[in-house]
Amino acid sequence: MFSLLLWAPMVSAQDFVTEIGEVVALERGANWVRTFPKDDDTWWLTLGLGGDYGVTTITKDLVWDEKGLVGLTGRTYLIDNAIMRCSDGTYFHAASASLDQPNDSAYAFGYAEDWSLLHEGAVEERVSGTAHNDMALLCGGDHRLVAFSSMGGSIFHHVDKSGTITKKTTSPDIKFINGGGMLHDPETGGVLLVTNGQNSNTLYLYELDAELAVVERRDLEFAPSGQRAYWPQGFIRVNEHFVVVGMARSDSAGWSQDTGDVWLAVLDKDFQVLETHQVTQFEVPEGAMRPSVSRNGDTLLVTFDRLVRPNFVKVTIDLKAFGLDGGGSPGDTDLPADDSAPGGDDTSGGGGDKGDGGGGCGGCATGGDGAAGLGALFGLAAVRRRRSGGVEPR
Repeated sequence: MFSLLLWAPMVSAQDFVTEIGEVVALERGANWVRTFPKDDDTWWLTLGLGGDYGVTTITKDLVWDEKGLVGLTGRTYLIDNAIMRCSDGTYFHAASASLDQPNDSAYAFGYAEDWSLLHEGAVEERVSGTAHNDMALLCGGDHRLVAFSSMGGSIFHHVDKSGTITKKTTSPDIKFINGGGMLHDPETGGVLLVTNGQNSNTLYLYELDAELAVVERRDLEFAPSGQRAYWPQGFIRVNEHFVVVGMARSDSAGWSQDTGDVWLAVLDKDFQVLETHQVTQFEVPEGAMRPSVSRNGDTLLVTFDRLVRPNFVKVTIDLKAFGLDGGGSPGDTDLPADDSAPGGDDTSGGGGDKGDGGGGCGGCATGGDGAAGLGALFGLAAVRRRRSGGVEPR
């Protein structure tokens, strides 16, 4: 399997990211914060609700409809969540649970465009030897996948539109998939996957064929030397470019649990790193976790949680640099035109844990059981800024 190190910041003639805004925190306890464009001025906002998963709306000015928040699953024991909008406008959601042992179970849900429940069911329950927390998720092309790490590699569960598990595919070449982001590759019919690297400042980007076999692995230098890159669950395509949002930190700095700072990288169609940006500048020990990103016109909405509160950063991009003349339809798929559909948004879900090289937490699931569960299982571009450190919740 061929590995290629890619690092080419500032090679573009035009900056892709033009402004990084303030950190804005909601005064509400929640986690696993995800957004999907609804119209020109509004996003759908989904978030973990103490055992359930819920949905409401938030405006471009980051005013959210707290009264309109409703639960989606009717359950009280879900822990980690991943959700993605499919090309047909429906939503695919997976969540973990601890029934007999930490992270021994996982469930899948489908929702219509109006968030009514289409299906629900177990991916698997009470299965030891598999880390069901911080799952990677994909709903695109012919693929509806929920993926976990295990002792034998990564396991992909294929889920049809009725919620039935149709088969499992194991990839021994992908050692650690938890916390990764996946996208459908319309050019090959396969899958693009970005995951933690080998306890370094690089991430792994895998090209998989339609049968989920590894075609190539590339190493993306995501953060400065001395930092460890992890949790790259924010992964979207913008025209013929890609945006990756993940975490980075120095493990010796004293960060709490798996927290750190949020980083963003822009890649070209050949997966060359064009720009990297530090999105947050938090002070040790309390940092961010569980990052993601979605796009509405020229705004990337970066989300994460910190101190068990939803946090947002609006990042302005130059659409012309991305080869776009205008914002496109609200909620577009961020995929090439031949694979797009109104209402889609290829925003990856999932979570993150320590890299497959072992050592250090930095990306372990929170909630008290993630780090222990996986430990048992596996033994700079210049941008105009408006803040330093952001508006921190108190």
